Amino acid sequence: MGDGKNESFLNYNIYSIIMEKIQYKNTNYKSVSALESRLLNRISGSGMFVFGVSEAQRLSGFSNTRVHNLLASLAKKGIIVKILRNKYCLEETLSESRFAVATAAFIPSYVSFWSGLSFYGFTEQQPSVVQIAVPKQFKKVQLREIRIQPISVKPENFSGYIRREGFSIASKEKVLVDSAASFENVGGFAEFVKCLRNAWGEIDKRVFVKLLLKVNNKSFNSRIGYLVEELGLSLSRNLLKRIHTRRSSGFVKLNPAKSKSSKYNKRWNIIVNDSIEEGGLL
Repeated sequence: MGDGKNESFLNYNIYSIIMEKIQYKNTNYKSVSALESRLLNRISGSGMFVFGVSEAQRLSGFSNTRVHNLLASLAKKGIIVKILRNKYCLEETLSESRFAVATAAFIPSYVSFWSGLSFYGFTEQQPSVVQIAVPKQFKKVQLREIRIQPISVKPENFSGYIRREGFSIASKEKVLVDSAASFENVGGFAEFVKCLRNAWGEIDKRVFVKLLLKVNNKSFNSRIGYLVEELGLSLSRNLLKRIHTRRSSGFVKLNPAKSKSSKYNKRWNIIVNDSIEEGGLL
């Protein structure tokens, strides 16, 4: 005759696993086993955007080997997505919270460049790539239809970001500074000019100039100073003077992607090889 207490405990565990499986299948996932369902529910309930073997083991209480096998099975079924070595996310989390997944996968990092400009509404473009600033080199990662593009910035310039909606993102001022340093990562020079004009009324000009000068690149200073004046953007005389004082000593191209022209602006030491007007590019 069996031990009633042990039998009740066993029945409770079986019932619990079955209920977890039912609960998880109600979230419209593909067919999963009871153990997979239990692990998925624990991960889903944890609020983690990215997890590895150690996190899955801690949440489930399963052995290391079992967790490895479960994660491999779930990845094969497409229920979880492998981002990097020992870094996974739920497929639904990737679809709904791509910025949070990207910044949790690459630590430290923050959303910036074209992704940041789009987030703040400075451009109507909706880039499929998720661009993040990182203090060292990483390769691009393709996850289903989403590509994560880590873009390295110098460690001393890895600042100016805030926390929003579960992820780190460049402030409005910093996203413009990052973009000024990398026109190719924001759709080109014309797109940057449009975004600069759209953002100007929403940024703290003093913070913007402080962050710009912190980058310590005189070519950027010359381009921004020239654009501010030519676009008729409001900026105090003192702040404009600070930029002008640290302009390039030699002539630099306004648009680095284009060839030189015969038109020069001596105030900012700019080779004017692209045309702009207040309403946009000519």
